[in-house]
Amino acid sequence: MISEQELRQWPYVRLLLPFVAGILFQSYLPLPCTGALVLFALSTVSLFLLFAWQKASPDYHRRWLFGVTLNIMLFFLGCSLLSIKENRVNFTHYGMKESQIIAVVTEVPEEKPRSYKAILKVWQIKSPEGWENTRGSALVYFEKDSAVRDLFIGDQLKIEGEFQEIPFYNNPYEFDYRRYLYRRGIYCRMYLRSEDWERTAANKGNTLRLNSAKMRHHLLGIYQKFHFGEEEMAIAGALTLGFRDNLDDSLQDLYRNAGVMHVLAISGLHVGILYFLLFYLLGFLGKFRSGRIIRAFLIILFLWFFAFLTGLSPSVMRAATMFSFVTIGQSLKRPGNVYNTIAASAFFLLLINPYLIMEVGFQLSYIAVTGIIFFQPRFYRLFRSRFWVADKVWGLITVSLAAQLSTFPITIYYFHQFPNYFIISNIVVIPFVTVILYLGVLLFLFSFLPPVAALLAWLMNQSIGILNSILELITGLPHALTAGISNSILETLLIYSIILALSLFLIRKKSRYLFCFFTAVALFLSINAYSIFRTKHQKVIAVYHVERTTAIGFIDGEKAWLAGDFDTTESQENVLYYVSNHFNRLKVRQWNYITLEEHENEMEAPGLTDPEDGPVTSGNFICFHGRRICLIDGEWPDRHPEKTPYDLDCVIIMHDPEIPHDGFFEHFRVQQIVLDPSVSFYCEEVMKEKCDELAIPCYVVRTEGAWIQNISEVRL
Repeated sequence: MISEQELRQWPYVRLLLPFVAGILFQSYLPLPCTGALVLFALSTVSLFLLFAWQKASPDYHRRWLFGVTLNIMLFFLGCSLLSIKENRVNFTHYGMKESQIIAVVTEVPEEKPRSYKAILKVWQIKSPEGWENTRGSALVYFEKDSAVRDLFIGDQLKIEGEFQEIPFYNNPYEFDYRRYLYRRGIYCRMYLRSEDWERTAANKGNTLRLNSAKMRHHLLGIYQKFHFGEEEMAIAGALTLGFRDNLDDSLQDLYRNAGVMHVLAISGLHVGILYFLLFYLLGFLGKFRSGRIIRAFLIILFLWFFAFLTGLSPSVMRAATMFSFVTIGQSLKRPGNVYNTIAASAFFLLLINPYLIMEVGFQLSYIAVTGIIFFQPRFYRLFRSRFWVADKVWGLITVSLAAQLSTFPITIYYFHQFPNYFIISNIVVIPFVTVILYLGVLLFLFSFLPPVAALLAWLMNQSIGILNSILELITGLPHALTAGISNSILETLLIYSIILALSLFLIRKKSRYLFCFFTAVALFLSINAYSIFRTKHQKVIAVYHVERTTAIGFIDGEKAWLAGDFDTTESQENVLYYVSNHFNRLKVRQWNYITLEEHENEMEAPGLTDPEDGPVTSGNFICFHGRRICLIDGEWPDRHPEKTPYDLDCVIIMHDPEIPHDGFFEHFRVQQIVLDPSVSFYCEEVMKEKCDELAIPCYVVRTEGAWIQNISEVRL
């Protein structure tokens, strides 16, 4: 679709594609570390041999061999880098046992309802041979104590505690939090009582990050000094310093539902605002000899100083790296090849940390920037105004349209929602964020002049308050948010294919792009039609893995019922966190809760009939589309011995029931037994032995993940 001549102008784009393909391949279909390294070495040697052969005996027709070998080498380079990352030795090889540990605080403790959460870098572990150096970090929960509030980045702690594996509950389509932490170098969790730890030193660890954290803490203190409101303080800290600990759920929901959540994470938008301001202010340097080089140096210096002030978070460093490459490209008088510059920055970042390709922020940043560069100038040329204000408003609209058009497919894939008034929100937010960011910088610079600083703080407070009020007004409009959208990876790729093919057709007027457009549309509609048909006829029973809680799902078309031992809004929201991705993927539009009470011993199994609307319950028994289920959470039910045996498709065991008596299995023919996560380890072992004895399949949710049965296709 893109000509060979264009690809030649983008060498880093050509290098990036096989490199990223190798990283993704290794992530989903991993090669052994040794195998990946050997293949990389062989392809590298082959590349050098081909290069020497071409030099010794030039032949134009052999160029393709060099290109293919280079792509293979880059592919295995991506595989090798990720494999090395995956196989790095960390402190977990000492085992999950009670240990004495020396660790350093790397993130300020965050207050939770019943504890404080912090990230600690594990420096040393005491073994029988003495203290041994190690690497890796741990997620630590401290018992609530005033001493924890005083902990700061760089504090060294001596700890006596036991590492625990970070759980992954293996529910369908559940976000893998354990994997996410592993990619950040966090391998275990730990719970500490007040007597389990003591602070032994301060100012330890990475000096640059330590000083950056101290500077950010000092700047946050300026907001407190000038009496910012609670919400204004939280927004100011997030917008200007990337400090999000003070953001509560309601504020995050407000910005998320308005489609402007990206402004609360210091990223490309904020760095871009500063970049264009600096480029404009230092524009006069371009008139002098070597002025471009001096301007580039000053811009890069200031961008990285801003990254330093914001705590050197990954998103800021990523944005600063990207704009540093753009600045270097412009200083070398190569601004036209901006795609190549962006690809070079991505290649550089992935060489350092290949895990970045799996981060949503990384994907959104590069897709948004690429989309703005490609679409915005073309949108802008559609309308020209002689009036300055109208022209600037149109410019903001085109930037918002370009960013949203390029990112909405991946945003829907990850977040399952779309803000319908995103254009209005972004027209409002981008000018406000620009003003607030500039006011924040000025407030920091003039904080030593109380009258000036007080005026700047007042203006900043008012700006944030007005911005929040406008966003509340927008999100309060009818149909402000379309939620519950679920697209697969294939559907997401097809949407991007549709956008790209149509865009190229409108730009180049070539029929092959139109053919690609209609082909992608036909495939997308076919997949969507099949998905609608499947959703309409789906009938699913699921026992989910929710820690120490019973959660049983009954799904019928677009409706679902969640049965469990939850009777408060908090417990219902906790369960929904684990099952919502499954509901979204199955396109469930509405659900109800069924609270399971303690059942008395049912002497008779009821004559349940198929339900017309949801599961029918009676005592210990549930019937759902012909499937008979018995719930055991106390005594085992009986059936009169003179009656014929009663068929049960499934028995779900909860909590710690009594030991099953033989009478139950004599009078009930059981096809499957499922042990939910609330069952104790002792009960689990007893039931597995009983099932082995009776040759009944036994499924343990705690170890095997959620139990899912699609009863529209297979019998339980």
